[in-house]
Amino acid sequence: MAATTASMQALYHLAATDTAALWRLDRTGRRGLDIAYDSLAACGMLADADAEKGADAVSRLRAVFSAALAHGLSSLPIHYLREVCLSTSLAASSADVEEGRLVDGAVVETWAREEATRAIKEVDSSALARSVAMADMRAAATTATKLVGAATVLDALAEAAANHPSKARAHSASASACRWAVAHVDALEAVKAGEWHRGTTTGGYATATGWRAAVDARRKRFAAAGQPRLFVDRLMQEAGVAATSTSYPPETIEDALRLWLRPANVEAVPPTRDAIAARRALMLYYLVDRASGESTSSDVATGVYGGASAAALTLVPNARECAWIHLCVLLDHAPPSSCPWSAHGALATAMALKGRNAEERAEVAACASTMHGASWEARDVLQGAPMAADSTDIL
Repeated sequence: MAATTASMQALYHLAATDTAALWRLDRTGRRGLDIAYDSLAACGMLADADAEKGADAVSRLRAVFSAALAHGLSSLPIHYLREVCLSTSLAASSADVEEGRLVDGAVVETWAREEATRAIKEVDSSALARSVAMADMRAAATTATKLVGAATVLDALAEAAANHPSKARAHSASASACRWAVAHVDALEAVKAGEWHRGTTTGGYATATGWRAAVDARRKRFAAAGQPRLFVDRLMQEAGVAATSTSYPPETIEDALRLWLRPANVEAVPPTRDAIAARRALMLYYLVDRASGESTSSDVATGVYGGASAAALTLVPNARECAWIHLCVLLDHAPPSSCPWSAHGALATAMALKGRNAEERAEVAACASTMHGASWEARDVLQGAPMAADSTDIL
């Protein structure tokens, strides 16, 4: 308990530290950096390598930043960058070379890039290189905390380098690589929490070939009914994935993770948060579709919508968006002239479409009317009629 208390006190002190005091010498000849480093080292909160390299001030600064990042205090290096490195009013109090290096933004820049690269490799070794069942989620989740912080620091570096486009792009690309890795960890966590990886490799489908044939049959059914595309094809377009007979579905969950969420995809997909969010949504559709198998729309609505809902929010942390994706699966699965609007389906429709644009609402309404015989009540919901109560908590 004493160690825990000491660790909490060290973190509290670190969070409250004046960043300018980190590099300045006090009357005793010590810097705030030295006090923070010694406090963290005494609590065992420094990595072994950092403890060994902490002889000089720059190494100590990097070690303190790494400890802060590992415990969710990415604000410390960001404030140091903005309040010390980028400050025009702060200058070194002497010509000391070491002091000059401490206030040079290159220290933060190099540390952040190296931290991001190391963390991504840690995710690769703990999660991506193994099957879902064997993935070390505790290690991956710990590393994901570092990645989230590293991405934030790299965003701040990109903003600071606005007058140097090539450098800003490099920082943004590194931040994006971190977010891809975090998305991959979140997807693994969702799969394991929802137990979507249990059972056969192809879930509710007998074989991968049968799954692919079912998707092709749905595309033909939509085309015959005058509908332009399956809703999964819309999600694939948003995610920058070509909608072909071979691109969906991937044969295994591991294949889907590697194809859609592996950090190497940064080079193939525009490095934006929207692109990553779209890939997360496509992954959730894949998992729900895989679990549903050859089920009818009512089975999708009443069965898949239940136990895995909380896990789905790990992957797509927005209740309306989760509902929208479940609705996409429901509509894609529904046979012609069926009425898929169970109680769950209607609530999901209302909730999802309240956050969607008019074009998508019209497309869903047209699909429901021409293919699924939607009731007038459901059409009213699809047309955007006001709801009596907010149903955002049904997930």
